[in-house]
Amino acid sequence: MHPFVIDLVQKEFKYYLETHILSHPLCYNYSISFIGSVAFYFQDIIKALCEEYNLDIGEFIRFPIHSLINFHTCSK
Repeated sequence: MHPFVIDLVQKEFKYYLETHILSHPLCYNYSISFIGSVAFYFQDIIKALCEEYNLDIGEFIRFPIHSLINFHTCSK
């Protein structure tokens, strides 16, 4: 992957974590999961950033539809 793309993705995920995750008062009380193909393919970058901030990572789910189907069929 081109270094420019890596740098851009790192900056944007860092901004996301600082703005939406770290600003939440309970961010260290729970593990954080990431959903979708973008998160799935860039999970190495996301994992490194989460380690920087000592955030606990849950899972990376590429196709959320499968998890939604399992949730709704198993919860009855």
